Amino acid sequence: MRVQRCGCRKLRDWNNKMAETQTTKKSRTQKQTGKAKKVLGLILLITVLGIAAVYIAFSLYYRTHFLPNTTINGIEAGGQNAAAVEDEIRDQVHAYTLSIQTNSGEIETISGEEISISPDFHGELDELLAAQNSFTWPAALFKGNALTVGTMVSYDNVALEDAIHALDCMQPENMLPPQDARLSDYTEEGFVVLPEDYGSTIDTAAMEQAVTDAVSTMTPMLDLTKAGCYILPQVTAEDDKLVTLASKLNNYAMHTITLDMGPDTRTITGETIAGWLSADENNDIQVDKQAIARYVEDLAKETDTYGVPKDFSTSYDQDITFQSVYYGWKIDQAAETEQLLSDVQAGRDITREPMYEYRGASRGDKDYGDTYVEVNLSAQHMFCYKDGVLALDAPCVTGCVGKGTITHVGVYPIYSKETDRDLVGENYRSHVNYWMPFDAGEGLHDATWRSSFGGSIYLTNGSHGCVNLSNSVAGQLYDLVEVGTPVFVYRMDSTATASEAQMASMAVSAINSVGGMVSLASEPALVRARNIYNYLSPENRGLVTNYDQLVNYEAQLASLKSQLSAAQAAALAQIPVIGNE
Repeated sequence: MRVQRCGCRKLRDWNNKMAETQTTKKSRTQKQTGKAKKVLGLILLITVLGIAAVYIAFSLYYRTHFLPNTTINGIEAGGQNAAAVEDEIRDQVHAYTLSIQTNSGEIETISGEEISISPDFHGELDELLAAQNSFTWPAALFKGNALTVGTMVSYDNVALEDAIHALDCMQPENMLPPQDARLSDYTEEGFVVLPEDYGSTIDTAAMEQAVTDAVSTMTPMLDLTKAGCYILPQVTAEDDKLVTLASKLNNYAMHTITLDMGPDTRTITGETIAGWLSADENNDIQVDKQAIARYVEDLAKETDTYGVPKDFSTSYDQDITFQSVYYGWKIDQAAETEQLLSDVQAGRDITREPMYEYRGASRGDKDYGDTYVEVNLSAQHMFCYKDGVLALDAPCVTGCVGKGTITHVGVYPIYSKETDRDLVGENYRSHVNYWMPFDAGEGLHDATWRSSFGGSIYLTNGSHGCVNLSNSVAGQLYDLVEVGTPVFVYRMDSTATASEAQMASMAVSAINSVGGMVSLASEPALVRARNIYNYLSPENRGLVTNYDQLVNYEAQLASLKSQLSAAQAAALAQIPVIGNE
Protein backbone atom coordinates (compact mmCIF):
# COMPACT_ATOMS: atom_id res chain seq x y z
CA MET A 1 0.00 0.00 0.00
CA ARG A 2 2.91 2.44 0.68
CA VAL A 3 4.32 1.79 -2.67
CA GLN A 4 1.10 2.89 -4.31
CA ARG A 5 0.95 6.15 -2.32
CA CYS A 6 4.53 6.91 -3.17
CA GLY A 7 3.86 6.47 -6.90
CA CYS A 8 0.94 8.83 -6.82
CA ARG A 9 2.89 11.57 -5.12
CA LYS A 10 5.63 11.44 -7.75
CA LEU A 11 3.09 11.63 -10.60
CA ARG A 12 1.46 14.65 -8.99
CA ASP A 13 4.77 16.44 -8.54
CA TRP A 14 5.66 15.81 -12.22
CA ASN A 15 2.35 17.23 -13.40
CA ASN A 16 2.78 20.35 -11.29
CA LYS A 17 6.24 20.90 -12.65
CA MET A 18 4.99 20.61 -16.26
CA ALA A 19 2.25 23.14 -15.54
CA GLU A 20 4.74 25.65 -14.16
CA THR A 21 6.91 25.24 -17.23
CA GLN A 22 4.01 25.92 -19.65
CA THR A 23 2.95 29.02 -17.71
CA THR A 24 6.45 30.40 -17.89
CA LYS A 25 6.65 29.85 -21.68
CA LYS A 26 3.26 31.55 -22.26
CA SER A 27 4.28 34.55 -20.27
CA ARG A 28 7.50 34.86 -22.22
CA THR A 29 5.61 34.62 -25.61
CA GLN A 30 3.15 37.32 -24.57
CA LYS A 31 5.98 39.67 -23.67
CA GLN A 32 7.63 39.11 -27.07
CA THR A 33 4.33 39.73 -29.01
CA GLY A 34 3.77 42.99 -27.19
CA LYS A 35 7.21 44.25 -28.13
CA ALA A 36 6.60 43.37 -31.87
CA LYS A 37 3.33 45.26 -31.96
CA LYS A 38 4.97 48.33 -30.53
CA VAL A 39 7.66 48.19 -33.24
CA LEU A 40 5.07 47.78 -36.09
CA GLY A 41 2.97 50.64 -34.78
CA LEU A 42 6.00 52.86 -34.71
CA ILE A 43 6.93 51.93 -38.30
CA LEU A 44 3.35 52.60 -39.49
CA LEU A 45 3.29 55.97 -37.76
CA ILE A 46 6.57 56.98 -39.32
CA THR A 47 5.29 55.85 -42.79
CA VAL A 48 2.03 57.80 -42.49
CA LEU A 49 3.86 60.87 -41.30
CA GLY A 50 6.24 60.49 -44.23
CA ILE A 51 3.44 60.15 -46.78
CA ALA A 52 1.62 63.09 -45.26
CA ALA A 53 4.78 65.12 -45.40
CA VAL A 54 5.27 64.24 -49.10
CA TYR A 55 1.61 64.96 -49.90
CA ILE A 56 1.76 68.31 -48.12
CA ALA A 57 5.08 69.15 -49.76
CA PHE A 58 3.74 68.46 -53.27
CA SER A 59 0.48 70.22 -52.46
CA LEU A 60 2.47 73.28 -51.50
CA TYR A 61 4.54 72.89 -54.66
CA TYR A 62 1.50 72.73 -56.92
CA ARG A 63 0.17 75.95 -55.45
CA THR A 64 2.74 77.68 -57.63
CA HIS A 65 3.01 75.07 -60.39
CA PHE A 66 0.49 73.47 -62.69
CA LEU A 67 -0.75 70.00 -61.81
CA PRO A 68 0.72 66.97 -63.60
CA ASN A 69 -0.63 66.20 -67.11
CA THR A 70 -1.94 69.75 -67.50
CA THR A 71 -2.02 71.31 -70.99
CA ILE A 72 -2.91 74.89 -71.75
CA ASN A 73 -4.10 75.46 -75.28
CA GLY A 74 -2.25 72.29 -76.22
CA ILE A 75 1.04 73.33 -74.54
CA GLU A 76 2.49 70.98 -71.87
CA ALA A 77 2.34 72.91 -68.60
CA GLY A 78 2.45 70.14 -65.93
CA GLY A 79 4.97 70.89 -63.15
CA GLN A 80 5.76 74.34 -64.53
CA ASN A 81 4.99 77.70 -63.01
CA ALA A 82 3.18 80.47 -64.92
CA ALA A 83 6.37 82.21 -65.91
CA ALA A 84 7.87 79.05 -67.42
CA VAL A 85 4.68 78.39 -69.38
CA GLU A 86 4.66 81.98 -70.63
CA ASP A 87 8.22 81.53 -71.84
CA GLU A 88 7.27 78.38 -73.68
CA ILE A 89 4.27 80.12 -75.20
CA ARG A 90 6.52 82.98 -76.35
CA ASP A 91 8.77 80.47 -78.11
CA GLN A 92 5.77 78.83 -79.81
CA VAL A 93 4.16 82.12 -80.80
CA HIS A 94 7.13 83.09 -82.92
CA ALA A 95 6.94 79.74 -84.78
CA TYR A 96 3.11 79.52 -84.88
CA THR A 97 1.33 78.40 -88.04
CA LEU A 98 -2.34 77.51 -88.22
CA SER A 99 -3.06 74.48 -90.38
CA ILE A 100 -6.56 74.41 -91.87
CA GLN A 101 -8.01 71.10 -93.07
CA THR A 102 -10.84 71.21 -95.59
CA ASN A 103 -13.51 68.55 -95.94
CA SER A 104 -11.66 67.16 -98.96
CA GLY A 105 -8.59 66.53 -96.80
CA GLU A 106 -6.49 69.36 -98.23
CA ILE A 107 -4.38 71.43 -95.86
CA GLU A 108 -3.93 75.20 -96.10
CA THR A 109 -1.97 77.36 -93.68
CA ILE A 110 -1.89 80.83 -92.18
CA SER A 111 1.48 81.69 -90.63
CA GLY A 112 1.82 83.82 -87.53
CA GLU A 113 4.28 86.04 -89.39
CA GLU A 114 1.76 87.12 -92.05
CA ILE A 115 -0.72 88.26 -89.38
CA SER A 116 1.98 89.81 -87.11
CA ILE A 117 1.17 87.56 -84.16
CA SER A 118 2.91 88.24 -80.80
CA PRO A 119 2.53 87.17 -77.12
CA ASP A 120 0.07 89.19 -75.07
CA PHE A 121 -0.31 88.12 -71.43
CA HIS A 122 -2.64 89.71 -68.91
CA GLY A 123 -2.39 87.33 -65.99
CA GLU A 124 -4.46 84.60 -67.59
CA LEU A 125 -2.02 81.87 -66.52
CA ASP A 126 -1.84 83.15 -62.95
CA GLU A 127 -5.64 83.01 -62.84
CA LEU A 128 -5.62 79.41 -64.07
CA LEU A 129 -2.97 78.52 -61.50
CA ALA A 130 -4.92 80.14 -58.68
CA ALA A 131 -8.06 78.33 -59.74
CA GLN A 132 -6.60 74.84 -59.55
CA ASN A 133 -6.83 72.71 -56.38
CA SER A 134 -3.27 71.78 -55.53
CA PHE A 135 -4.40 69.06 -53.13
CA THR A 136 -5.73 66.99 -56.07
CA TRP A 137 -2.26 66.42 -57.49
CA PRO A 138 -2.37 62.60 -56.84
CA ALA A 139 -5.48 62.27 -59.04
CA ALA A 140 -3.87 64.40 -61.73
CA LEU A 141 -1.14 61.77 -62.06
CA PHE A 142 -3.68 59.45 -63.65
CA LYS A 143 -5.77 61.76 -65.82
CA GLY A 144 -5.18 64.65 -68.15
CA ASN A 145 -6.29 68.19 -67.47
CA ALA A 146 -6.69 70.12 -70.74
CA LEU A 147 -7.19 73.81 -70.06
CA THR A 148 -8.13 76.47 -72.56
CA VAL A 149 -7.52 80.12 -72.05
CA GLY A 150 -8.65 83.06 -74.12
CA THR A 151 -6.44 85.42 -76.06
CA MET A 152 -2.80 85.26 -75.02
CA VAL A 153 -1.61 86.71 -78.31
CA SER A 154 -2.24 89.81 -80.34
CA TYR A 155 -2.35 90.00 -84.14
CA ASP A 156 -3.31 92.23 -87.03
CA ASN A 157 -7.08 91.73 -87.48
CA VAL A 158 -7.09 93.15 -91.00
CA ALA A 159 -4.19 90.92 -92.03
CA LEU A 160 -5.97 87.89 -90.56
CA GLU A 161 -9.17 88.69 -92.46
CA ASP A 162 -7.18 89.11 -95.69
CA ALA A 163 -5.37 85.82 -95.06
CA ILE A 164 -8.67 84.02 -94.50
CA HIS A 165 -10.21 85.32 -97.73
CA ALA A 166 -7.05 84.47 -99.69
CA LEU A 167 -7.38 80.77 -98.87
CA ASP A 168 -8.19 78.54 -101.84
CA CYS A 169 -11.17 77.06 -100.03
CA MET A 170 -12.67 80.56 -99.79
CA GLN A 171 -12.62 81.20 -103.54
CA PRO A 172 -16.12 81.09 -105.12
CA GLU A 173 -14.97 78.88 -107.99
CA ASN A 174 -13.85 76.25 -105.47
CA MET A 175 -17.11 76.20 -103.57
CA LEU A 176 -19.53 73.48 -104.63
CA PRO A 177 -23.02 73.95 -103.18
CA PRO A 178 -24.35 71.25 -100.84
CA GLN A 179 -27.01 68.93 -102.20
CA ASP A 180 -29.82 67.50 -100.14
CA ALA A 181 -30.39 63.77 -99.96
CA ARG A 182 -32.88 62.83 -102.63
CA LEU A 183 -34.55 59.93 -104.33
CA SER A 184 -32.86 58.26 -107.25
CA ASP A 185 -34.54 57.72 -110.56
CA TYR A 186 -36.31 54.40 -110.68
CA THR A 187 -33.98 51.41 -111.11
CA GLU A 188 -34.37 47.66 -110.84
CA GLU A 189 -34.01 48.12 -107.10
CA GLY A 190 -36.79 50.69 -107.10
CA PHE A 191 -36.45 54.19 -105.70
CA VAL A 192 -33.36 54.54 -103.53
CA VAL A 193 -32.46 57.37 -101.17
CA LEU A 194 -29.29 58.97 -102.51
CA PRO A 195 -27.07 60.38 -99.75
CA GLU A 196 -26.60 64.05 -99.26
CA ASP A 197 -23.56 65.79 -100.77
CA TYR A 198 -21.87 68.23 -98.42
CA GLY A 199 -20.21 70.17 -101.20
CA SER A 200 -17.56 72.71 -100.23
CA THR A 201 -19.37 75.99 -99.71
CA ILE A 202 -17.89 77.86 -96.75
CA ASP A 203 -20.06 79.70 -94.25
CA THR A 204 -17.96 82.89 -94.25
CA ALA A 205 -19.03 84.11 -90.82
CA ALA A 206 -18.45 80.72 -89.21
CA MET A 207 -15.09 80.43 -90.97
CA GLU A 208 -13.88 83.83 -89.74
CA GLN A 209 -14.97 83.06 -86.19
CA ALA A 210 -13.37 79.60 -86.16
CA VAL A 211 -10.03 80.88 -87.51
CA THR A 212 -10.06 83.81 -85.08
CA ASP A 213 -10.71 81.46 -82.14
CA ALA A 214 -7.98 79.08 -83.32
CA VAL A 215 -5.40 81.85 -83.68
CA SER A 216 -6.38 83.41 -80.34
CA THR A 217 -5.78 80.09 -78.58
CA MET A 218 -2.84 79.16 -80.81
CA THR A 219 -4.60 75.99 -81.92
CA PRO A 220 -2.26 74.24 -84.36
CA MET A 221 -4.91 72.48 -86.48
CA LEU A 222 -8.40 73.62 -87.45
CA ASP A 223 -10.72 71.02 -88.98
CA LEU A 224 -13.30 73.06 -90.90
CA THR A 225 -15.83 70.22 -90.88
CA LYS A 226 -15.65 69.70 -87.10
CA ALA A 227 -15.70 73.47 -86.59
CA GLY A 228 -18.98 73.75 -88.53
CA CYS A 229 -17.60 76.03 -91.21
CA TYR A 230 -19.53 74.54 -94.13
CA ILE A 231 -23.06 75.25 -95.27
CA LEU A 232 -24.73 71.89 -94.76
CA PRO A 233 -27.49 70.17 -96.76
CA GLN A 234 -30.91 70.53 -95.20
CA VAL A 235 -32.03 66.95 -95.84
CA THR A 236 -29.94 63.89 -95.02
CA ALA A 237 -30.36 60.27 -96.06
CA GLU A 238 -31.80 59.50 -92.63
CA ASP A 239 -34.65 61.95 -93.13
CA ASP A 240 -37.84 60.11 -92.12
CA LYS A 241 -39.95 61.90 -94.69
CA LEU A 242 -37.61 60.99 -97.53
CA VAL A 243 -37.27 57.36 -96.43
CA THR A 244 -41.04 57.07 -96.08
CA LEU A 245 -41.55 58.59 -99.54
CA ALA A 246 -39.21 56.04 -101.11
CA SER A 247 -41.14 53.25 -99.42
CA LYS A 248 -44.49 54.61 -100.59
CA LEU A 249 -43.31 55.07 -104.18
CA ASN A 250 -41.86 51.57 -104.28
CA ASN A 251 -45.15 50.19 -103.03
CA TYR A 252 -46.66 51.42 -106.29
CA ALA A 253 -43.74 51.04 -108.68
CA MET A 254 -42.32 47.66 -107.65
CA HIS A 255 -45.10 45.86 -109.46
CA THR A 256 -46.01 44.97 -113.01
CA ILE A 257 -49.24 45.24 -114.96
CA THR A 258 -49.41 42.72 -117.79
CA LEU A 259 -51.84 43.36 -120.62
CA ASP A 260 -52.68 40.07 -122.26
CA MET A 261 -52.94 40.85 -125.97
CA GLY A 262 -52.23 37.42 -127.38
CA PRO A 263 -48.73 37.07 -128.78
CA ASP A 264 -48.27 40.82 -128.41
CA THR A 265 -48.56 40.80 -124.61
CA ARG A 266 -47.39 44.05 -123.01
CA THR A 267 -45.89 44.31 -119.56
CA ILE A 268 -45.95 47.70 -117.87
CA THR A 269 -42.91 47.67 -115.60
CA GLY A 270 -41.98 49.76 -112.63
CA GLU A 271 -39.89 52.03 -114.82
CA THR A 272 -43.01 53.11 -116.71
CA ILE A 273 -45.21 53.24 -113.61
CA ALA A 274 -42.59 55.34 -111.83
CA GLY A 275 -43.00 58.01 -114.49
CA TRP A 276 -46.66 58.30 -113.55
CA LEU A 277 -45.97 58.93 -109.85
CA SER A 278 -45.38 62.07 -107.85
CA ALA A 279 -45.87 63.17 -104.26
CA ASP A 280 -47.57 66.21 -102.78
CA GLU A 281 -46.38 68.28 -99.83
CA ASN A 282 -47.86 65.71 -97.43
CA ASN A 283 -45.98 62.82 -99.05
CA ASP A 284 -49.23 61.46 -100.44
CA ILE A 285 -48.65 59.69 -103.75
CA GLN A 286 -50.32 61.16 -106.82
CA VAL A 287 -50.82 59.15 -110.00
CA ASP A 288 -50.70 61.21 -113.20
CA LYS A 289 -53.88 60.28 -115.04
CA GLN A 290 -52.87 62.36 -118.06
CA ALA A 291 -49.58 60.47 -118.35
CA ILE A 292 -51.48 57.18 -118.25
CA ALA A 293 -53.84 58.49 -120.93
CA ARG A 294 -50.85 59.30 -123.15
CA TYR A 295 -49.48 55.81 -122.61
CA VAL A 296 -52.83 54.27 -123.55
CA GLU A 297 -53.06 56.50 -126.61
CA ASP A 298 -49.63 55.35 -127.79
CA LEU A 299 -50.53 51.73 -127.06
CA ALA A 300 -53.72 52.06 -129.11
CA LYS A 301 -51.85 53.61 -132.02
CA GLU A 302 -49.43 50.72 -131.97
CA THR A 303 -51.83 47.81 -131.47
CA ASP A 304 -55.26 48.83 -132.74
CA THR A 305 -56.31 47.19 -136.00
CA TYR A 306 -59.72 48.88 -136.12
CA GLY A 307 -59.55 51.77 -138.58
CA VAL A 308 -56.17 50.64 -139.89
CA PRO A 309 -55.77 49.67 -143.59
CA LYS A 310 -56.21 45.93 -143.85
CA ASP A 311 -54.80 43.55 -146.44
CA PHE A 312 -57.17 40.80 -147.58
CA SER A 313 -56.81 37.80 -149.86
CA THR A 314 -60.01 37.47 -151.89
CA SER A 315 -61.67 34.34 -153.22
CA TYR A 316 -60.30 35.31 -156.63
CA ASP A 317 -56.67 34.81 -155.56
CA GLN A 318 -56.12 38.54 -155.66
CA ASP A 319 -55.05 40.65 -152.69
CA ILE A 320 -56.63 43.99 -151.98
CA THR A 321 -56.14 46.58 -149.26
CA PHE A 322 -59.13 48.03 -147.44
CA GLN A 323 -58.93 51.65 -146.39
CA SER A 324 -62.33 51.81 -144.71
CA VAL A 325 -61.98 49.39 -141.81
CA TYR A 326 -64.61 49.24 -139.10
CA TYR A 327 -63.56 45.88 -137.77
CA GLY A 328 -60.74 44.75 -135.52
CA TRP A 329 -59.20 45.44 -132.15
CA LYS A 330 -59.73 48.89 -130.69
CA ILE A 331 -58.79 49.81 -127.15
CA ASP A 332 -61.38 51.82 -125.25
CA GLN A 333 -58.92 54.51 -124.26
CA ALA A 334 -61.06 56.20 -121.62
CA ALA A 335 -61.96 52.92 -119.91
CA GLU A 336 -58.40 51.59 -120.14
CA THR A 337 -57.01 54.80 -118.64
CA GLU A 338 -59.35 54.50 -115.66
CA GLN A 339 -58.53 50.82 -115.24
CA LEU A 340 -54.78 51.42 -115.33
CA LEU A 341 -55.18 54.20 -112.78
CA SER A 342 -57.00 51.74 -110.51
CA ASP A 343 -54.40 49.02 -111.15
CA VAL A 344 -51.50 51.30 -110.16
CA GLN A 345 -53.29 52.43 -107.01
CA ALA A 346 -53.89 48.77 -106.08
CA GLY A 347 -50.13 48.30 -105.64
CA ARG A 348 -49.95 44.67 -106.76
CA ASP A 349 -49.05 42.55 -109.79
CA ILE A 350 -51.95 42.32 -112.24
CA THR A 351 -52.51 40.39 -115.47
CA ARG A 352 -55.59 41.11 -117.58
CA GLU A 353 -56.85 41.97 -121.04
CA PRO A 354 -57.06 45.63 -122.06
CA MET A 355 -60.45 47.33 -122.05
CA TYR A 356 -61.70 47.11 -125.64
CA GLU A 357 -64.26 49.14 -127.53
CA TYR A 358 -64.13 46.69 -130.44
CA ARG A 359 -62.67 43.22 -130.61
CA GLY A 360 -61.32 41.16 -133.48
CA ALA A 361 -61.63 37.41 -133.91
CA SER A 362 -57.96 36.67 -133.34
CA ARG A 363 -54.59 38.27 -132.83
CA GLY A 364 -51.87 38.66 -135.42
CA ASP A 365 -52.00 39.94 -138.97
CA LYS A 366 -55.25 38.11 -139.69
CA ASP A 367 -57.36 39.60 -136.92
CA TYR A 368 -60.61 38.57 -138.61
CA GLY A 369 -59.96 34.87 -138.08
CA ASP A 370 -61.18 32.09 -140.36
CA THR A 371 -64.93 32.79 -140.36
CA TYR A 372 -66.06 35.75 -142.44
CA VAL A 373 -68.35 36.95 -145.24
CA GLU A 374 -67.04 38.30 -148.52
CA VAL A 375 -69.12 40.45 -150.92
CA ASN A 376 -67.75 41.33 -154.35
CA LEU A 377 -69.78 44.26 -155.67
CA SER A 378 -68.27 43.97 -159.14
CA ALA A 379 -69.10 40.28 -159.46
CA GLN A 380 -72.34 40.60 -157.49
CA HIS A 381 -71.38 37.51 -155.53
CA MET A 382 -71.28 36.59 -151.85
CA PHE A 383 -68.99 34.06 -150.13
CA CYS A 384 -69.03 32.74 -146.57
CA TYR A 385 -66.06 30.97 -145.00
CA LYS A 386 -66.49 28.95 -141.84
CA ASP A 387 -63.33 27.97 -139.94
CA GLY A 388 -61.30 28.57 -143.08
CA VAL A 389 -63.49 26.47 -145.36
CA LEU A 390 -65.83 27.90 -148.03
CA ALA A 391 -69.25 27.03 -146.64
CA LEU A 392 -71.52 29.07 -148.89
CA ASP A 393 -71.37 31.17 -152.05
CA ALA A 394 -74.19 32.64 -154.10
CA PRO A 395 -75.11 35.54 -156.39
CA CYS A 396 -76.50 38.66 -154.77
CA VAL A 397 -77.87 42.08 -155.60
CA THR A 398 -76.24 45.09 -153.94
CA GLY A 399 -76.93 48.84 -153.85
CA CYS A 400 -78.23 50.50 -156.98
CA VAL A 401 -75.57 52.37 -158.92
CA GLY A 402 -78.04 54.40 -160.95
CA LYS A 403 -79.89 55.63 -157.86
CA GLY A 404 -76.67 56.30 -155.95
CA THR A 405 -77.51 53.87 -153.16
CA ILE A 406 -74.29 51.92 -153.67
CA THR A 407 -73.30 49.46 -150.95
CA HIS A 408 -70.35 50.92 -149.03
CA VAL A 409 -66.95 49.35 -149.57
CA GLY A 410 -65.14 48.39 -146.35
CA VAL A 411 -64.76 45.89 -143.55
CA TYR A 412 -67.57 45.68 -141.00
CA PRO A 413 -68.76 43.35 -138.24
CA ILE A 414 -72.24 41.88 -138.20
CA TYR A 415 -73.66 43.71 -135.21
CA SER A 416 -77.02 41.97 -134.92
CA LYS A 417 -78.99 38.90 -136.00
CA GLU A 418 -82.76 39.03 -136.26
CA THR A 419 -85.58 37.10 -137.93
CA ASP A 420 -89.02 38.20 -139.10
CA ARG A 421 -88.12 41.86 -139.38
CA ASP A 422 -89.63 44.80 -141.33
CA LEU A 423 -87.08 47.10 -142.97
CA VAL A 424 -88.39 50.63 -143.27
CA GLY A 425 -86.88 53.36 -145.45
CA GLU A 426 -87.87 56.74 -146.85
CA ASN A 427 -90.17 55.33 -149.52
CA TYR A 428 -90.37 51.66 -148.72
CA ARG A 429 -91.24 49.00 -146.16
CA SER A 430 -89.98 45.47 -146.79
CA HIS A 431 -90.43 42.33 -144.72
CA VAL A 432 -87.43 39.99 -144.41
CA ASN A 433 -87.06 36.62 -142.77
CA TYR A 434 -83.34 36.97 -141.94
CA TRP A 435 -81.65 40.25 -141.04
CA MET A 436 -77.86 40.54 -140.50
CA PRO A 437 -76.88 44.28 -140.45
CA PHE A 438 -73.20 45.27 -140.72
CA ASP A 439 -73.04 48.99 -141.63
CA ALA A 440 -75.67 51.29 -140.16
CA GLY A 441 -78.75 50.53 -142.30
CA GLU A 442 -76.95 48.16 -144.66
CA GLY A 443 -77.08 44.44 -144.07
CA LEU A 444 -77.40 40.94 -145.49
CA HIS A 445 -80.94 39.70 -145.85
CA ASP A 446 -83.34 37.71 -148.01
CA ALA A 447 -85.24 39.49 -150.80
CA THR A 448 -88.25 37.34 -151.62
CA TRP A 449 -89.54 40.00 -153.98
CA ARG A 450 -86.69 39.23 -156.38
CA SER A 451 -86.78 36.35 -158.84
CA SER A 452 -83.12 36.57 -159.86
CA PHE A 453 -79.78 37.62 -158.41
CA GLY A 454 -76.36 38.57 -159.74
CA GLY A 455 -75.57 39.95 -163.16
CA SER A 456 -76.04 43.66 -163.79
CA ILE A 457 -79.30 44.11 -161.89
CA TYR A 458 -77.57 46.37 -159.36
CA LEU A 459 -76.80 48.98 -162.02
CA THR A 460 -80.39 50.12 -162.44
CA ASN A 461 -82.51 48.04 -160.10
CA GLY A 462 -80.24 47.45 -157.16
CA SER A 463 -81.05 47.68 -153.45
CA HIS A 464 -81.09 50.67 -151.15
CA GLY A 465 -77.61 49.55 -150.03
CA CYS A 466 -78.24 46.13 -148.55
CA VAL A 467 -76.96 42.83 -149.90
CA ASN A 468 -80.00 40.97 -151.23
CA LEU A 469 -79.94 37.17 -151.15
CA SER A 470 -82.40 34.43 -151.97
CA ASN A 471 -84.42 33.21 -149.00
CA SER A 472 -82.61 29.86 -148.97
CA VAL A 473 -79.14 31.40 -149.09
CA ALA A 474 -80.02 33.99 -146.41
CA GLY A 475 -81.25 31.21 -144.13
CA GLN A 476 -78.08 29.20 -144.55
CA LEU A 477 -75.93 32.28 -143.98
CA TYR A 478 -77.88 33.13 -140.83
CA ASP A 479 -76.88 29.78 -139.35
CA LEU A 480 -73.23 30.16 -140.34
CA VAL A 481 -72.45 33.61 -138.93
CA GLU A 482 -72.50 35.11 -135.45
CA VAL A 483 -72.69 38.63 -134.14
CA GLY A 484 -69.19 40.00 -134.70
CA THR A 485 -68.46 38.00 -137.87
CA PRO A 486 -66.58 40.33 -140.25
CA VAL A 487 -67.99 41.26 -143.66
CA PHE A 488 -65.59 42.29 -146.45
CA VAL A 489 -67.25 44.44 -149.14
CA TYR A 490 -65.12 45.36 -152.15
CA ARG A 491 -64.98 46.11 -155.84
CA MET A 492 -62.83 44.10 -158.18
CA ASP A 493 -63.30 45.39 -161.71
CA SER A 494 -61.58 42.39 -163.27
CA THR A 495 -64.50 40.25 -162.07
CA ALA A 496 -67.30 42.66 -163.00
CA THR A 497 -70.52 41.21 -164.41
CA ALA A 498 -70.94 44.43 -166.36
CA SER A 499 -67.91 46.08 -167.89
CA GLU A 500 -67.15 49.69 -167.20
CA ALA A 501 -67.64 50.32 -170.89
CA GLN A 502 -71.23 49.12 -170.50
CA MET A 503 -71.75 51.32 -167.46
CA ALA A 504 -70.25 54.30 -169.28
CA SER A 505 -72.63 53.65 -172.18
CA MET A 506 -75.55 53.73 -169.74
CA ALA A 507 -74.38 57.11 -168.47
CA VAL A 508 -74.05 58.46 -172.00
CA SER A 509 -77.58 57.30 -172.82
CA ALA A 510 -78.99 58.89 -169.67
CA ILE A 511 -77.40 62.23 -170.59
CA ASN A 512 -78.62 62.05 -174.16
CA SER A 513 -82.16 61.26 -172.99
CA VAL A 514 -82.49 64.86 -171.76
CA GLY A 515 -82.64 65.90 -175.43
CA GLY A 516 -81.25 69.40 -174.95
CA MET A 517 -84.27 70.71 -173.07
CA VAL A 518 -83.70 70.64 -169.28
CA SER A 519 -86.74 70.48 -167.02
CA LEU A 520 -87.50 69.20 -163.57
CA ALA A 521 -88.42 65.92 -165.24
CA SER A 522 -84.79 65.65 -166.43
CA GLU A 523 -83.48 65.28 -162.85
CA PRO A 524 -83.77 61.44 -162.51
CA ALA A 525 -81.78 60.86 -165.73
CA LEU A 526 -79.11 63.37 -164.72
CA VAL A 527 -78.81 61.88 -161.20
CA ARG A 528 -78.47 58.39 -162.71
CA ALA A 529 -75.79 59.57 -165.13
CA ARG A 530 -73.86 61.34 -162.32
CA ASN A 531 -73.99 58.29 -160.04
CA ILE A 532 -72.76 55.96 -162.78
CA TYR A 533 -69.98 58.40 -163.66
CA ASN A 534 -68.86 58.61 -160.04
CA TYR A 535 -68.97 54.81 -159.73
CA LEU A 536 -66.60 54.35 -162.68
CA SER A 537 -62.92 53.96 -161.89
CA PRO A 538 -61.03 57.23 -162.52
CA GLU A 539 -59.19 55.80 -165.48
CA ASN A 540 -62.46 54.87 -167.25
CA ARG A 541 -64.48 58.02 -166.62
CA GLY A 542 -63.28 59.33 -169.95
CA LEU A 543 -65.60 56.75 -171.56
CA VAL A 544 -68.48 59.08 -170.71
CA THR A 545 -67.89 61.13 -173.86
CA ASN A 546 -70.65 63.65 -173.19
CA TYR A 547 -69.59 64.41 -169.62
CA ASP A 548 -69.29 68.16 -170.38
CA GLN A 549 -72.95 68.12 -171.45
CA LEU A 550 -73.80 66.47 -168.10
CA VAL A 551 -72.12 69.30 -166.24
CA ASN A 552 -73.98 71.86 -168.39
CA TYR A 553 -77.35 70.18 -167.82
CA GLU A 554 -76.71 69.98 -164.05
CA ALA A 555 -76.02 73.73 -164.01
CA GLN A 556 -79.22 74.44 -165.92
CA LEU A 557 -81.20 72.24 -163.57
CA ALA A 558 -79.75 73.99 -160.52
CA SER A 559 -80.66 77.41 -162.03
CA LEU A 560 -84.17 76.25 -162.83
CA LYS A 561 -84.71 74.97 -159.28
CA SER A 562 -83.32 78.22 -157.90
CA GLN A 563 -85.72 80.30 -160.01
CA LEU A 564 -88.59 78.12 -158.92
CA SER A 565 -87.72 78.57 -155.28
CA ALA A 566 -87.56 82.35 -155.72
CA ALA A 567 -90.96 82.42 -157.48
CA GLN A 568 -92.49 80.30 -154.70
CA ALA A 569 -91.10 82.62 -152.07
CA ALA A 570 -92.49 85.69 -153.88
CA ALA A 571 -95.90 84.05 -154.16
CA LEU A 572 -95.94 83.29 -150.46
CA ALA A 573 -95.10 86.90 -149.72
CA GLN A 574 -98.31 88.06 -151.43
CA ILE A 575 -100.52 86.03 -149.11
CA PRO A 576 -101.94 88.36 -146.44
CA VAL A 577 -101.24 87.53 -142.81
CA ILE A 578 -104.34 87.46 -140.62
CA GLY A 579 -103.69 88.39 -137.05
CA ASN A 580 -105.74 88.94 -133.90
CA GLU A 581 -106.65 92.46 -133.01
